[in-house]
Amino acid sequence: MGRALLLLLRWLLLPALWRGAIAEAREDTKHTLPFPGPLPGSPQADHMPFSFPHTRGHQATSMLPPTQPGRPHTRNTALPRVTSRSKFLPRLAFNHTVGHIILSEHKDVKFNCSINIPNIYQDSAAISWWKDGKELLGAHHSITQFYPDDEVTAVIASFSITSVQRSDNGSYICKMKINNEEIVSDPIYVEVQGLPHFTRQPESMNVTRNTAFNLTCQAVGPPEPVNIFWVQNSSRVNELPEKSPSVLTVPGLTETAIFSCEAHNDKGLTVSKGIQINIKAIPSPPSEVRVHNSTAHSILISWLPGFDGYSPLSDCNIQVKEVDPLSNGSVMTFNTSASPHLYRVEQLQALANYSIAMSCMNEVGWSALSRWILASTTEGAPSVAPLNVTLFLNESSNKVTVRWIEPPIKRQHGELVGYQISHEWQSAETSKELSEEAGQNSSLAQLSVQAYNATCTVRIAAVTTGGVGPFSDPVKIFIPAHGESWHPDETSVRVVHGLSQSSRWDGQLV
Repeated sequence: MGRALLLLLRWLLLPALWRGAIAEAREDTKHTLPFPGPLPGSPQADHMPFSFPHTRGHQATSMLPPTQPGRPHTRNTALPRVTSRSKFLPRLAFNHTVGHIILSEHKDVKFNCSINIPNIYQDSAAISWWKDGKELLGAHHSITQFYPDDEVTAVIASFSITSVQRSDNGSYICKMKINNEEIVSDPIYVEVQGLPHFTRQPESMNVTRNTAFNLTCQAVGPPEPVNIFWVQNSSRVNELPEKSPSVLTVPGLTETAIFSCEAHNDKGLTVSKGIQINIKAIPSPPSEVRVHNSTAHSILISWLPGFDGYSPLSDCNIQVKEVDPLSNGSVMTFNTSASPHLYRVEQLQALANYSIAMSCMNEVGWSALSRWILASTTEGAPSVAPLNVTLFLNESSNKVTVRWIEPPIKRQHGELVGYQISHEWQSAETSKELSEEAGQNSSLAQLSVQAYNATCTVRIAAVTTGGVGPFSDPVKIFIPAHGESWHPDETSVRVVHGLSQSSRWDGQLV
């Protein structure tokens, strides 16, 4: 009977005893946790020994001490289902830990967070690490250790980074979820300090002589502040430092100069790259002007651009003059863009010699002329037809005589090799179109009569090795019916410089 009463009293008092036990266990854990070194959260926490070397690469490791006799840990055993009694348990929270860690680049760092949880939650005691709002997965080395007691288990999650970099700066927190409730630790701020780091360095420039320009230099820590000194040709420009970012206004230069900037903070100084400021100048003349090919009236040339004087070339000017003692020495000018480096000079005389030179310009001005080169055009077709074309009928030989004068020499564009004579016969019954050739020294041709009571139309063109020139204006003569006499008072037709006129036949050309 007494034993039953004792069991009843124990059952009635169990909730109060449970809460007291938990509170005591939490209190005792802060002082008697079975791991060497200071407590989690203490300033020396990051000097605790770890069971694994710290390497980059995320590894979550559970470490449990050997089971004590009579106190088996419950990590791998089935636990009773949590009932509504859990609402009487104290609110779980991470223990306070170090809040701010300052260290230099390339040093190693380790820190941790810890929490005491009732043993009934041990199977769900998974701690994850987060940095600046993002979960860390496989990027660093983390270890989780468990220290069970009668009623509570101390869980310590340690985090380590080897050879820290500036990218490791940030806010780190631990997270744990129990009964769908997320528990978040206080943040641990890691500040990696080192020499100033440039976010913007001065850049090389091409400037106009005696014209002001700006250079910009910007660097960051930590630690801050970062101060800037400017250097021109190895000499400091400003005696007092300027806070980053710094803009240097240079009033103008007359010659090339080298600039750099120094960034200083409490850790030391960093020097930017040296940059060159060039003064824009007149460009150098083009070089290697060459002839690619020639025709009767054009020459294709190419060239290599000279030094641009630190300013892009925009236009080029090509000068051409004829090499002829009888010429007036006039110079033809052709303008083109600086690119491509190719130009065809047009409107030239055939079979002529020319001198060619050129210059190019940038925003400062024109270059000097390149050296002059010699170029020649090839032979071409005559540009005018033979002159003074005349026709008359030789009744005795039954032929039409054609006479003409050769084109002017300068309009022949080459050496004459002959003439082409086109003659057409038109009557009521027939129509014929024929062609004859005459030698280079000829000025007369005999055409056999092809039809009577018909009109004969003749045109003549001069021919060179360069081609066939234009045909003359048509000249016509009427051929009477066969057997009818052709009296001297009949008229023949001749063309003088392409203009038709009538003349009385007197047996001779006039």
